[in-house]
Order: sequence, then structure tokens, then C-alpha cells
Amino acid sequence: RRSDKRPTFHGARSFVPPNQADPIAPQVNPDQIIVSLTTSNEVYLNKERVDRAQLPIRLQEVLRNRGNKPVFFSCEDAVKYDKAMEIMDIVRNNGAKNVGIVMDWVNPLEVVIPPA
Repeated sequence: RRSDKRPTFHGARSFVPPNQADPIAPQVNPDQIIVSLTTSNEVYLNKERVDRAQLPIRLQEVLRNRGNKPVFFSCEDAVKYDKAMEIMDIVRNNGAKNVGIVMDWVNPLEVVIPPA
């Protein structure tokens, strides 16, 4: 007879970790550059909201002395493919030698990212 009340599956105990009370915001390497695109077509360079027309200038400034450092691109799931590609083209055509795609949305207003 079992003395505890944990659920079992075919005689094996299962463990469900407790929910975290306060999820911790992910931290980003201070040297990383992340370009984020929202469903409302707002563009962020790290935590800085950047007007789309100014993005090429800001990227060139930020990447000027960074060599081959990658630029990471993140967008919300509902962003249309062509809109995402337009921003990625701007990133690539304005100094980013390596562009990495972040598979999960990195909300620039929630993560700890240094200003660009």
C-alpha cells in the first residue's frame, strides 16, 4: 500500500514540478544584438524602438566596430513572412555578416537587454 498521494502511471510515480511564482526574465549577453519585430510592425534594436526608416543607420552605427558578431532576429509568431524577410534583408544589407534566427519570440520589453 502506498503511503504518499503522488499520481502513478502503471505503477510508476510521476513528478510534476511546482509552478514558479515569479518567472525570471531571460537575460541576454550584453554584447549581443537582437532585432525584434512585433505584429504591429514595431522594430526594436535590443530594447530601443527604432523607426523602420532609421534601422539601417542605427545598425551601421552599432555594427561599425563589431567585426563578425552575429545579429539575432526575433519576431512574434503572427508576423507575416514577407514582413520578417524585409527586416532581415535590412539587417543583412547594413553590416550584419551573420544573422541568427531566434525560434522563440524575445520580447524586447521583457528581457534584460542592454541598450544598443
